[in-house]
Amino acid sequence: MGEMDSSVYFIQDGVAMEEDVTGEQVKVTTGSCIGIFECSCGVNERKRTTIVSINYCDIWRLRRETLIDIGMSEPHALLDCRAAAKANRAKAMQKSGRVMHLLKRNAFLTFTLLSSQIVKLFEACTPCVYLNDERIVWMGQPFTGLVIIVSGSVNITIAVNGEQEVIRYNKANEGDPGQSGHSALPSTIGSFTAPPASMVASPRFADHSGVEENPFTIIGAYEFAASFRQYGSTVTSFGLTQAYVIDKAKLDAIVTPELKRIMFDTVAARDLVVDAYKARDMSILRANMAAGFAQKFKIHRDSLKEKKKK
Repeated sequence: MGEMDSSVYFIQDGVAMEEDVTGEQVKVTTGSCIGIFECSCGVNERKRTTIVSINYCDIWRLRRETLIDIGMSEPHALLDCRAAAKANRAKAMQKSGRVMHLLKRNAFLTFTLLSSQIVKLFEACTPCVYLNDERIVWMGQPFTGLVIIVSGSVNITIAVNGEQEVIRYNKANEGDPGQSGHSALPSTIGSFTAPPASMVASPRFADHSGVEENPFTIIGAYEFAASFRQYGSTVTSFGLTQAYVIDKAKLDAIVTPELKRIMFDTVAARDLVVDAYKARDMSILRANMAAGFAQKFKIHRDSLKEKKKK
């Protein structure tokens, strides 16, 4: 545990125990494969567990360089191996209340959805892992859902006054050694032209109510609230990024047809969403929650209930 090792180990015979940082032990069975994610996906991270041999263990070791050399002659097999390793790592992610906290703290979502609908978002999200330089969404790509970043770093390419600017957003993971658990300020890492002074001086989206806000945590929240059909930025994983995804089909099942109609027809509320994004100021939304889609939908729903009672 804690060592940097990019090799994969195959347990051919014998009995061993795997111990994590909490001290919990799990038996490692014959045929187990340890470290395939780091090895096949090119991820350099410290080992999360310690493997202890209980009796004689016959173990085979495969170095990353060797696996890649083999994979060059069988690229499809290597890609399948990576996909399986990513899926297995995603399954190991435990959905915690922290994800719910991120959903409820996002001004775009609270402006648009009722609390009960945000809870359904939490229930519908599924874990996903992105590797270094892997595209999460493309600018101009059709909207396919929400991506909640829980750990890692992403590079975000956005359009500013007709030019493109790249911002790096870092999200620390609670529970990881050496991490504070707080999101770092996005930092401009490069642009095709000099970015506006306001963007550089205040890269975090402000909220004068005292709530620390950063919509970069939930990719697609702005486009969803503004009823845009395409993403307005390109987001690329920088290193290993862990996230939870809510695809469009699940999102559409949560958002009722009446709420969709309100989101599309209420131009003034959509203008508030766009203004908040452009001004980098989420207090614009929090100060106007009464004019939001969620509140209008609640009023409409309550009026229908009253009519049914009569």
